[in-house]
Amino acid sequence: MRERVFIPASPCGAQTADAETTVSEIGLSLTADTGEAPGLLQSALTQGVTYWHARDRASLAAAAAEVREQAVIGVQADAASLAEDCAEALAVAGGAPVDALWAHMTTAGLDALEPALVSLQGFQQAGKTRAYGFSLEGLSDHDQLAAGEWAIQKGVPLLLIAYSLHESQVGRDLFRLAEGSPTRFIVALPQETTGLDLWLGADLAEIVSSLARKTRQLRFLTESGRSLAQAAIKFALAQPSVACVLPSVRTVADLQAAVSAAESPDLSRAELNRIDDLVAHGFHLQPGEMPTVYNG
Repeated sequence: MRERVFIPASPCGAQTADAETTVSEIGLSLTADTGEAPGLLQSALTQGVTYWHARDRASLAAAAAEVREQAVIGVQADAASLAEDCAEALAVAGGAPVDALWAHMTTAGLDALEPALVSLQGFQQAGKTRAYGFSLEGLSDHDQLAAGEWAIQKGVPLLLIAYSLHESQVGRDLFRLAEGSPTRFIVALPQETTGLDLWLGADLAEIVSSLARKTRQLRFLTESGRSLAQAAIKFALAQPSVACVLPSVRTVADLQAAVSAAESPDLSRAELNRIDDLVAHGFHLQPGEMPTVYNG
């Protein structure tokens, strides 16, 4: 599996002289449930997954016990309680610096961005975390774009966003805004991504949701031998500023399916152009079929 830059090397004159850190292009999103899934953590190590995103204390403890020296661990903390969550993360990690501390913005609101950034920068300067970023997953399209644009302007090194084949406009705008900046992205794929291929065999009469209708129009991505779930991962990885993709993984079988995407063909320029055309035309859905989404 290929590796991508996650934390760039420290510039000359920086207080700490950290070397560049890379991670596997496909990572593992951990919750209390996945952290306890039989064989999942060890399987991830065996298959070369080197970025683990811990979404709660239980999953952080499981990750720290399993891979502390073998993978980069991101710790998700509530933006409203960063100090407490950072202290807990340090305790779980045995006092060692956190690889990456993420301020999760869903419950805090956009007014919390500035104080959260001050806290994150302070933790880094104090040697409590090597890197930091904002997790924007779960925000409305409008708020995700507003927070992401603000963070990019402030030079925030890491952003975690939701991004998919079906709903990609906010991500596209953020990637464009980040061009030429140091900001790197982690992309969280929605849970339904793992089941995309099931829609391809359904009768048209059974396709009633906008998601399913869009999926049928993306079947051309399977013509080169990849599955549609693999194509969704490759779609995110087509962005140069994406460091890692976090598929929805709950079992070893899910993990193996996600990791197999690394060996599937990259999306061609022609395929990407065709996706662009579908997005530009709203997937040719009728007005009554279109969900209410961000319009730029």
